[in-house]
Amino acid sequence: FIKQLKSGYGMDYLDIVEELKSGKKSIFKPCLVNTEKGKFVLKQLSDGKEEQALDKVRFIISFMLELKENGLPVPGIERTNKNEEDGIDNYFVVVDQGYFILEEYLKGITIDWNEAANEHFTELGKLAAKMQNIMSVAKLEGKKSWIGRQELTEFKMQKVNDYRSALLEKNKLNNEEEYFLRQYAFYEKQYNLFLKNYPILINKLSPNPIHGDLIFRNMLFDKNGKITAIFDFGLVGEDARVEVFNNLFLGDFGERAQIYDHNKFNLILESYNNGLTIKLNEQERAAIVEVG
Repeated sequence: FIKQLKSGYGMDYLDIVEELKSGKKSIFKPCLVNTEKGKFVLKQLSDGKEEQALDKVRFIISFMLELKENGLPVPGIERTNKNEEDGIDNYFVVVDQGYFILEEYLKGITIDWNEAANEHFTELGKLAAKMQNIMSVAKLEGKKSWIGRQELTEFKMQKVNDYRSALLEKNKLNNEEEYFLRQYAFYEKQYNLFLKNYPILINKLSPNPIHGDLIFRNMLFDKNGKITAIFDFGLVGEDARVEVFNNLFLGDFGERAQIYDHNKFNLILESYNNGLTIKLNEQERAAIVEVG
């Protein structure tokens, strides 16, 4: 594996130092590596087993390069020694069918959602707006398949129903299980509202490339609250721009529970809208609620 990486990048020395904390859901964890050119982060963009893997890899790399060229704090991608005529293919190597890149190693401060100050949420909204302004006119290479929000919600509701059925067959429930059953009617009501309203709203909105996973875990800050690095482009895809709010405010925040805070939500929403070249319309504002 190391030998093939060194060959692909034309390096004499490449050593994996450690797995990084990010990428918890990835089979191949991002790794910090030392080389004669300095430190990099080794990442797998695809295991090569999925359909249109090459198109996906090209799309992600093209997305990253576009943001980098427009001044956003995205890690640079080390070029390989392939010298392909198609420039985008010079940024990845293939090892055992898997597609790998070496990202520039960026430093900064990690911020926990529950400990973030107002300026962090404002910066998050500004960053999302800058991305949208760039991607609304970008012409990216490749193509990335995307699981629609409705399909994903239907899948999750089936899991909720399966869990409820299993609980109803139990003789004794703990406090958390009893709470879940008491709240089930609320979950079902919200789900039915989603099915009624979301398709009408989202089908009227034009898609463009979005990051898909803008959360604090995927970025670093400096001591003044400015964003110094953006990571994890595995969920990049094409969708309506309001879809970014699914993870921007309501995504996966790790082991600690994230409590909805309307003031923080407004900080992100208003800084996002203020930074947009084309402002959100009323339909989009309504769709943001449904996305959540």
